This record gives sequence, C-alpha cells and structure tokens, in this order.
Amino acid sequence: MLARIKVLSFLIVIFPLVALGSNIPHVAIPGGLQGKTCYECHLDHEGDIQNHFKYSIQKAFSSYQQSQHGRLRRLGDGRAPYCNDCHESVSWGKILPMSDKRSMIHPKNIGATCAKCHGKTVLNSRIAEGSMHIPFRDRAIFTSGRENIGFLPGKTSKDSFYVMGGVDVLMLVYWSFSILAFSVLAVMFIYVLLDFFKRWQTRHHHRQLLRDSPKSVKRFGMGFILQHAILFTSVIVAVVTGIPVKFPDNAVSQVIVDLVGVGELRHLLHVGAGFAMVALGVGHFIYHLLFVKTPFWRAEMFPRLEDFRNFIHHNLYNLGLKKDMPKMGRYTWYEKLDYFGATWGIGVMGVTGIAMFYMEELVHFLPLSIIQMFWVAHGEEAMLATLFLLVVHMYHAHLNPWKFPGSKTWIDGKVTKHEKDTEHTLEE
Repeated sequence: MLARIKVLSFLIVIFPLVALGSNIPHVAIPGGLQGKTCYECHLDHEGDIQNHFKYSIQKAFSSYQQSQHGRLRRLGDGRAPYCNDCHESVSWGKILPMSDKRSMIHPKNIGATCAKCHGKTVLNSRIAEGSMHIPFRDRAIFTSGRENIGFLPGKTSKDSFYVMGGVDVLMLVYWSFSILAFSVLAVMFIYVLLDFFKRWQTRHHHRQLLRDSPKSVKRFGMGFILQHAILFTSVIVAVVTGIPVKFPDNAVSQVIVDLVGVGELRHLLHVGAGFAMVALGVGHFIYHLLFVKTPFWRAEMFPRLEDFRNFIHHNLYNLGLKKDMPKMGRYTWYEKLDYFGATWGIGVMGVTGIAMFYMEELVHFLPLSIIQMFWVAHGEEAMLATLFLLVVHMYHAHLNPWKFPGSKTWIDGKVTKHEKDTEHTLEE
C-alpha cells in the first residue's frame, strides 16, 4: 500500500511536466492551500521526493526561512508572503522558474509582484537585481560556479547579483562581521576572565578603601548623564524589538512578540529607538565641532598607541607579571574602547538602518542586492554591539568585584576619590 502511495505521489508531481512536454519544473498549487509553503506539501518524510525537481525545495525553503519574509512569517506576521504569494503565476496557476517569462519572479515581472504588498514604489527593474532567498549557510565567499538559489536566470554563481570579481560580496559582508565579532569578543572575554579573578582576590581590600573614602569627585555633568540615558534607553529598546527578527524561533522572541506584537508597534519602537540613537550621535558630533576646541582626532576619548600599551600592561598585571595596574588618565583604555565601539556601532547601524527604512525609495537608485548587504551588516553589527555591551561595558561599569552590584556614576556623575586615584591616576 505504501509503495502504491509513493508511486501515485510521484506521478502527481511529475505528470504536469510530461503533459506539457517541457523540461521546465513547475508545481500546481491546489485550491485551499494559500498560506502554505511548498516545503510543507512536498517534503516526503520517508523519501527524498524533492530530488525529482531540478532544484531543491528544501534548499529553497531554508533560504526563504533566512530571509526577512521568512523570519517575519515564523514570528506569525500574516502580512509576510509565503511561496505561492510570490511564485504562483496567476494566469497559469503554476510555479515557474525565474527564467520563464511567464513567471511572477522573472526580472520583467518581479516589480509588479513586489508592488502587490509594497506599492507602486517598487515597480522598478532594479528590484530584480537581488533575491529574497539569502542562503547564508549554503554559500561561500569565493564562488565555484555551481548552481544556487538567488542567481540570475540560467546563470551560475559566477553571474550572481552579489558576485564581483569572483567574490560573493554578500557573504563577504556576513563573514567579515562574523570574524570581527568572534575576534573582538574572544579577546575581551579572556581579558574579562583574567581581570575578574585578579579583582576577586583583592575585592575585600578595595571595598574597605571605598568605605573609608566617602569623598566623591564630580566626573561628569548633566549633559553626559542625559546623553547616556538616551543612549542606553534607545539601545535597550532597539535590542529588545530587534531580537524577534534575528531569532524568530527563540522563546524570548515569542515573549517579546506577545508583549508588543510582531507588526506595527514593534517596528515603530525599533525605528524610533534607531532614530533616537542616530540623532544623539549626530548631536554629539556637532557639539564637539562647535564647542570643543580640540580636533576630534586629538580629543581625550580618541584611542592612542598609549592605550594599546595600557591594554597589554593590564593583561600582564592580571597574569601576575606586572606589580601594579597601568597608570591611566581621565579615560581608561576600556572606556575609550566603549566610546569607539559606540561610535562605530551607531555609524554602521545608523547608515544601514536608514537605508532599510527608505528601501522603497532607494531601490530606484540602488539594486536590491546592495540594500540586502545593509540588512546583513545591520543584524551582524547589532549582535556584536549587544554582546560587547554585555561582556565588556557591563563588566567594567557594574559587575566587576570592585564595583558590584553597580556604579552610580551614570546617575549622579560622581566617583569616589579612591576610584579616581586607582583607575585614573594621571588625571589632574
């Protein structure tokens, strides 16, 4: 009986190809299956029926799941399209490959297909210079010429929208951020571990000195306190509302979606937090240009070679190879690293976020593939920034054994005289 069912299933899938006398694979969508993915119907749990096609349904489904549409759909956003919404030919009632001029995703038709949801702003041929399928895990930086999802009709990976000089630029962006994040976080995680154990050994002594040194030193004014409040509020909102899209299947994402929804409110909060962050960065930069006489590259917060030496010295101290901590000025090397990280993060996420927000306008001037590179960079930089804040900034500001359970500097702008003399020895 099972064998007969398999044969019947095979004939149902293959018969349209034979009937049309064509080598072009296409799939009829039965009535009542709107909102289903091809994968849900064509995955044979006891076989590998998708191999009867010239393309892999499983690979197409996997790359769809990694796309913006797929992630939103996994969160329960009913507005995000499924397979048949973009691929089913209205007149033919079948799914046709991109190379077929009757296909809804043919370069000449894709603008109208996208316009069904996005409006007339995307009725533009440049929308075809990209792909909604972005299979990160199935592609390499250096192309090999093999067929893959998301390439031009009838072409190989060497002719992809994303390939320049034999290099897949989209994957280059993805792996560059991945390698950067791993390198920075690995080095800083090792440093934090060493520093934690070193401070743990002397925690009682330093806490006693803090208690014996009640005198406070004003370190930051109200302007700093307000800027910091805006920054950490916007960062928290942006991270919380961005987590569901980055990790749609995570239990935390479901909790967030239950609280703020998956649609308009979540998007409004995320965009609002992003614009607040960018406005703060721009305002901070303008203030420095107008009111601070020192050039930006010579400012106290700008990293110098001396800071790298202090970083090495600090690690040697943590390993017991130096007797004392490095003597630092008004800003320590790790505070400068925080500042540089914030500047870099606001710059990258600001530019990429604004580009995605105005995608429907920018697509008239830029190919979709460029905007998708912004999308990749935005998500990967957000991951790096979030983990850096948790691993490095939170440790130094609140969680290290000398300061736990936290510093009040972000509230009143003050530090104890002992803290100033210990960590900012050279400050006048």
